[in-house]
Amino acid sequence: IAIAKLSQRDKSRHKTLPVEITKRITSLYNNRQFKEVAKCAERLIKDFPSSLFLWNLKSHSEFYLKRLENAEAGFRVVNQLDPTSPNAYNSLGNVLRSLGRINEAIENYEKTLSLNSKHFYALYHLGLSLHDIGDYENAIRNYRKLLILRPDFNDAYYRIGLAFKK
Repeated sequence: IAIAKLSQRDKSRHKTLPVEITKRITSLYNNRQFKEVAKCAERLIKDFPSSLFLWNLKSHSEFYLKRLENAEAGFRVVNQLDPTSPNAYNSLGNVLRSLGRINEAIENYEKTLSLNSKHFYALYHLGLSLHDIGDYENAIRNYRKLLILRPDFNDAYYRIGLAFKK
């Protein structure tokens, strides 16, 4: 699916990504056409290098395509463009954890939580990462924080049980 190349006049008129392009690439993403999203976003980023929307879609698509190095690079750009976004640090943490770089992932989850102490997914993934490195006490602490936010989150109970067995 081709996205039309913007003319120089169009670029000067639109400081942000045009709505029709936003809708189109969002539709591709929602339909899980991640390869196409990554390709389109890559092209559009040349015209809109500061678009958090494009960088996020591209980076998430790269993650789902298991192109983890590309996802990492993209989320690092997102963090530079918006250093106050807890979601970007959490996403980078997920990529780093997938790459086996657990300590770096932990740093990103902690950064996420410094920006939003109730970030559910950061608490969960931090707990998983702490468990990965054998820090069961702090993993349990994180899972308990999760249960305060969502007492019905059964996986937290399961994870606490696993940590207690160690």
